Amino acid sequence: MLQYFLTKIINILTRNSNIKRLLSPNIVVKIWKSRKERKEIFNWLQNLNIDLILVSDIHYILPSDFFSKFRYCINIHPSPLPKYRGPNPIIWGLLDKSSEFGISLHLIDEGIDTGDIICQKTIRKPILPLYFVIEMKLAKLLPELIKHSVEEIQGGKLHARKQEEGFYLSFPTLANRKLRKQNINILPP
Repeated sequence: MLQYFLTKIINILTRNSNIKRLLSPNIVVKIWKSRKERKEIFNWLQNLNIDLILVSDIHYILPSDFFSKFRYCINIHPSPLPKYRGPNPIIWGLLDKSSEFGISLHLIDEGIDTGDIICQKTIRKPILPLYFVIEMKLAKLLPELIKHSVEEIQGGKLHARKQEEGFYLSFPTLANRKLRKQNINILPP
């Protein structure tokens, strides 16, 4: 649990710089801080007249009236989907002593991390299995995955595959960890 709290502190301290650091300077980044900003963000995006939206680290479900207005709405999820749907997949992988971690780009649908997978990459568990080490290794894969997705979209041949059976895990609380040990699917509240 210490890793979880340290990671939260690091993410709070670096929130606005992480994604910007990974993308080229000509990509516009807007930080969506609360659900209340939905209409403002929606209007801002529509005024840009764009076809592709990349979403990362959003802690609420986007309603279909939002994501259906854009041609492509893609989520960046730090797990090898369909494993570890939901928040904190890296922490869950560490708690499960997983031998591999991954990052997936998938189309957003009405479920939680259930949309068709566009592309993904995996890494082996590092020698030093710390959250921020895994997050940094996965982040290095992100530009290549984004480039691949954009090239497929521009070429008019986006290949996405349906997800197989997977599982959702809520926040890694002690109660949820006990349920996980019993192989119970931990559903959102």
